[in-house]
Amino acid sequence: MNKEIKRMQGCIRMTEFDGFSEIIAKAVLMGQWPVSLIDYPHTLRPREMYKLLTLKRPNHAGRKHYLNKLNKYPWKKI
Repeated sequence: MNKEIKRMQGCIRMTEFDGFSEIIAKAVLMGQWPVSLIDYPHTLRPREMYKLLTLKRPNHAGRKHYLNKLNKYPWKKI
């Protein structure tokens, strides 16, 4: 799956609820601009897909946000 995601420009996830999808997570960690019906930080909604035409840079803010969030384990004291 990692090899396939690396070849993609982003992803579209049109499910109303399924938890935090691994595809969304990996896409944003790779600096892509995922589109999701669920309002996750640093992703686009379907009504915002037109923004993809003008985005020229990777999603650095999203990558930084999720690296900080996903690397904090609630059971481990830091």
